[in-house]
Order: sequence, then structure tokens, then C-alpha cells
Amino acid sequence: MKYAVLGPQLGINRISNTEPQNVGKQSTVVEITDEQAKQVIASPQVHYVFIGGELKTLAEKQAANMTPEQKIAAGEQHVANAGLTGARLVTLMDLLLTTKEADALASKPKLVALYTWLQTVKSMSIAGVVTFPPAPHTFEEVIGE
Repeated sequence: MKYAVLGPQLGINRISNTEPQNVGKQSTVVEITDEQAKQVIASPQVHYVFIGGELKTLAEKQAANMTPEQKIAAGEQHVANAGLTGARLVTLMDLLLTTKEADALASKPKLVALYTWLQTVKSMSIAGVVTFPPAPHTFEEVIGE
């Protein structure tokens, strides 16, 4: 058993082996399992919250309050943030179809990886997940392949 110091928004500020005695007025101390503590410690770049005895990422907490349309929009924005908007997506799809018709997909692994990533982001956003993996390649890398 470990202890977590939570901020006012239930974010985990720190983990302790012993129960902290002096925490700020807006902070609270909760018991967490060793497994939960390991998860938080192993991923310092992820912001965790502790709600109802469950460990969640901040993104999961935020997603719980989003409509399906907002979740899909988050996926679309993630793709746009990767530099893949309008004409670039059309260019990639045209290249994919041309390559597929020529039975040459094996010669374009970056294109296939980027297409797979796009499908993954789409599926994740439809399923309500709003934390997406980064794009495996840039537009320029795929076109230059």
C-alpha cells in the first residue's frame, strides 16, 4: 500500500511510502495500491487523477465529459496537428490507391504505416478514446519515399 497526495482537481502530485502528514489545505491524501503507484511512477510524462478509487489519465477524465462529436473532432484535430489536412490527405489517398493498383504497397512502407495510423486514430475517436499515438511519419517523409 502506498499514499498519493492529490491536488484540488484530484490530480496526483506525488507518491509516498508513508502517509504524508503536512500537505497543503487544498490537498488530500489517499491510499493507493502498489500497482497503481508503479503505474504512476513508470509514466512521469502522463498526468494521472484518482477518482472513486480508480486511477485514470487526465485525458480519460476529460473524455468522460465529452460528447461523441467532440471525441471525433479531437481525432480530426490530432490528424490536423500532424500536418495532414485537406489537400495533403487527398494526395496521400491518391498515392495509396495508385500504389495499390500497381500492386506495389510493399515498396511504400511509410505510406502504409501512415494510412494504418489514420485508421487507428479514426477508430479510437469513434470508440471514444481521445489520447492518440503520434504519426509514424510526416507527409514529406511519405512523399519522399
